[in-house]
Amino acid sequence: MTGSQLELDHIFLFVRDEHHAREMIAQAGLRVNYSRIHKGQGTRNICACLDDMFLELLWLDGSVAVNECEAITLSARGRGEGSPIGVSWR
Repeated sequence: MTGSQLELDHIFLFVRDEHHAREMIAQAGLRVNYSRIHKGQGTRNICACLDDMFLELLWLDGSVAVNECEAITLSARGRGEGSPIGVSWR
């Protein structure tokens, strides 16, 4: 990456739960490379690494988001309010 050039870092998709996320990864012929609990955000994820980016499937984990902004945006997306798809750049 040179200068201010943007590159795709990852694509994320909110799903119902971990079981659904693992089914989707398997059906796509991918494998889970890692997973995380997003402490304070109220979400968990599994990720499948591709050549130069990764796919993140995430879901609400039942905990409460600490930050009000995250509670509004992440929780709303996880409940199906707004787009379940997002793109992150680096």
